[in-house]
Amino acid sequence: MDSLHTRGDAEILAYLFPGISAMTIWKVVQEIGERLKKESERKREAVFECGEIPEGKEETNKLYIEGDGVIIKLQRADKSKGEIKHFVIYEGKKEVSQSRYKLKNKLVISGLAEGTFI
Repeated sequence: MDSLHTRGDAEILAYLFPGISAMTIWKVVQEIGERLKKESERKREAVFECGEIPEGKEETNKLYIEGDGVIIKLQRADKSKGEIKHFVIYEGKKEVSQSRYKLKNKLVISGLAEGTFI
């Protein structure tokens, strides 16, 4: 538990909820985090293990996905190397001025993960 953050949060939330403690905040955060983790795992299993296709909000004719990774040395970690992965997902390009383009509906995902995670 990062008591510095939860103590500060407790001080702020005490104005709205008198008597709330840092431990109460920590417990609520842990409970919500566990629920979100289970829901995320359920969705992942539905797609990747059961083959369910999630209902989308929009349809597009083309979806571009570009990705790359960089191997880095890790300090104070169980493994000596890790990979920073970076993905850009978009529907196309729109010209905003002469020889200048903007990506349509761009989504960027980056993170440090093992090869099979992202």
